[in-house]
Amino acid sequence: MGCIFCASQENLTDEHVFPAFMGGELEVKSGSCNRCNGDFSDAEAALKEATRPLLNLLKIKNRYGIVPNARVNAEVRGLGACLSIPKVAAASTISCGYARRRTQSVIRKLISQTRS
Repeated sequence: MGCIFCASQENLTDEHVFPAFMGGELEVKSGSCNRCNGDFSDAEAALKEATRPLLNLLKIKNRYGIVPNARVNAEVRGLGACLSIPKVAAASTISCGYARRRTQSVIRKLISQTRS
């Protein structure tokens, strides 16, 4: 059949139907050539970085079963600075009320640390 992108018959590799960083395991055997695979790898790397917070929030595991870490930046009015809050409300399995209280608690703690 050849490469699904350019129809080349040379240097064929397996191609993931869904990207591996999104947990894709289904492959098309000998589905893409080395050149197209490399080109799409660059695009997938950019997509992976752009979707990291969403993958974390939805708890989408990569091919190794790991949910990617993501940082959340939040601007707290009155401080004039942007604080980086690691993975605060990313636990989508807990209630919104709990997540909001937990976020507020972390923000209060960070504010008190910046004033010290």
